[in-house]
Amino acid sequence: MINKIKVFINLDPKHKFYNRIQYSFDEIFWRINLKMVITRNVNEADVIYGENSSSENKCFVIIPRIELYSDKNIKSISFNSKDEIENDITNSKLDPIGWVYRFLTLKDEKGVKVSRRDGNKNLKDFPLWKKQISFLPIVEYLCLGILKNLNRLKITSNNSIGFENYKILLTHDTDSSNCSNPLELIYDFVKFIIRRDFRFLKKVKNSIKYLTKEYEKNPNFGIEKWLDDFGNFKHTFYLSFRNFSNPTLNDVRSSSSDKKYPWKLISGLGSRTVEFGLHPGINAKNNQKCYTDAKNFLEEKSGFSVFGLRHHYWSLNWKNPCLSYRKMVNSGIKYDCSLAFPDHFGLRSGTCLPYRPFDERYNRPLDLYLIPTSVMDSWIFNLDSQENENLNKMIKDIKEFGGIINLDWHTESISENFPYENHIDKLKELINKHNLKFENSFLPFELLKEWINKIPNKNILIKYKWIK
Repeated sequence: MINKIKVFINLDPKHKFYNRIQYSFDEIFWRINLKMVITRNVNEADVIYGENSSSENKCFVIIPRIELYSDKNIKSISFNSKDEIENDITNSKLDPIGWVYRFLTLKDEKGVKVSRRDGNKNLKDFPLWKKQISFLPIVEYLCLGILKNLNRLKITSNNSIGFENYKILLTHDTDSSNCSNPLELIYDFVKFIIRRDFRFLKKVKNSIKYLTKEYEKNPNFGIEKWLDDFGNFKHTFYLSFRNFSNPTLNDVRSSSSDKKYPWKLISGLGSRTVEFGLHPGINAKNNQKCYTDAKNFLEEKSGFSVFGLRHHYWSLNWKNPCLSYRKMVNSGIKYDCSLAFPDHFGLRSGTCLPYRPFDERYNRPLDLYLIPTSVMDSWIFNLDSQENENLNKMIKDIKEFGGIINLDWHTESISENFPYENHIDKLKELINKHNLKFENSFLPFELLKEWINKIPNKNILIKYKWIK
C-alpha cells in the first residue's frame, strides 16, 4: 500500500481553475488519509485530472466538469446511493473534483432567495434536490467513490476516511447567561404583552428573584452544572460579548462583558476538558475590530488562549462568507463553527469533517478551518418520522466516516426552565440512542491539531499569510 498519490492536472497552472482543482484534490486526499503531490510529469502520475489519450490503466482519469455549475446537470445525478456515486465516478459521468469544490464553497447558495431578514438562508429556501440531501455527508460519499476506484485499480488498498474514530464536540452558545439582566426582563415582558403567553410573564417573575444573587447562582449561567452533569464529556463554551458590535433586536441581552461576570470562576476552570471561545454578535461579521477586541478581552479576562468561535444566529456574511473569514484570520482565529442551516439539523456544505474555505478573490484557501455544526438543541423537537430517520442516518454516516458530531446545546438549556424544557432529556436521548461514547469527546482545537497531523509529513499546499 502507498501513502502518497501523485496527481497530474491537465491544465496550464495559470488557468483560473487550476488552484481550485488542486484545492479539491488536497481536501479529498486529506480525507482518505493519503498524501497528495502535484506532478507535471504525466507518466509518473497515479491520477490524471483531464482527458489524456496516453494514460495507462494505472491512472485514474477524470473528465473535468468543474465549470458546469448549472442546475440542469443535476437531474442525471443521484447522490443518495454510495454505490451509484462510485459507478458514476468510474464511468466518468460525475466529476467528484468539481462537486467537492461546489459543496465546500457553497456554490449552490448563489441565487437562492433569502427569506430571513438577517441575510441567512433557511433550509426551506434551497432547491428540492439540495433539501433532499441536506443531512448527508456527500463530500465523504464522493471521497469514498474515489477511494474504491483507486483500490479497484490497485493504486492503494486504503479503506479509511476521516479520523480513526468519530469525534464528538459538545459545544455551548451562551446567549442568556443572566436571566435577571434588565434587558432580559424587558425583552421577556414585551414578549408576554405581544404574544399573550403567560409563560413569559412567569419567567420574568422567577428571574427577578436572582437580581441580588451572585452571578454564578443564576440558573442560566450553567457552566458549572454542565461540568457536573456531563462531567465525562469535554465542553466548549462560546461566550457572548454584547458590547463589541452594534447590537440588534435579536442579539444577546446579557453577556460575558457584564460587570459582575464571574471571571475568577472561569479562570479556575483551566483544564484539558474545557475550551472557551467567542460568540460574536450579529453585526460582528462586518467589522474586523469586533473580532479582535472580543478575542483580546476574553483572553485578558480568562487567562486562556482563544482559538475559535461560533456566530450568534449563525451570522456570517452569507453573500460572501470569505469577507467574514478574512476578518477572523486577521484576528488570529483558527476555526469557526458557524457552518449550519439556521433552522434545521444537517450538513450545509455536505461534509462532516474540517476544511479550509477557498477564497476565490485570492484564488487560494484561507488559513482557517471550518468545523460544521450538525445538531442544535431546538432542531430536534417536533420532527416527523422522515426527519427522525434522516437525523439517525446522518449520525450513523458521520460515525462510519470518522467524522465530527458537532452538538450545540445552549449553556442556559441546563436550567431546564422555560423555554428550555426537555432540552437536556433530548441530549441524553440522542447520546444513548446512538451510543455516543464520552471517550470520543474532544475540544475543537485539540481535534484540529489531530486533523492537521493526521497524515505523516503532511505538506499543506502553501503557508498562507494573513490577509490585510
